[in-house]
Amino acid sequence: MDNSEIADRLDAFASLLELDEANPYTARAYRRAAGTIRGAPTPVAALVRSGRVRELRGIGPGIEARLRELIETGAIAELTELERQLTPELVGLGRYLGLSAKRPPPAACAALRASDRRPRRDCSRRSPARQSRGRK
Repeated sequence: MDNSEIADRLDAFASLLELDEANPYTARAYRRAAGTIRGAPTPVAALVRSGRVRELRGIGPGIEARLRELIETGAIAELTELERQLTPELVGLGRYLGLSAKRPPPAACAALRASDRRPRRDCSRRSPARQSRGRK
């Protein structure tokens, strides 16, 4: 597995963490690690196997464990689980539109209500523009 493939998997993990409303700092850490890995001059898989991957900037014990899992098994179990849980069509649409679960558009809330999935808590809030219209 080359550096770009590893970085792509970490980017996908970060995107799904965002859509699943995980800690935003965690998602950001995985995105930064993906950028570091893309720019690494040496094969990251070799660094993981030798136990030296934490020498790269931004790679801590949690990301190191995910990288080890990815290199040894070819997958990250939590990423696979998130891909299974989240509706792939909504994930793709969200990525295309640059949306996250924190700010779903009204149409996404309506789609969630129409399906058997429970809408996120943000679907019940009014947008800031709509809140200010009623107040003077």
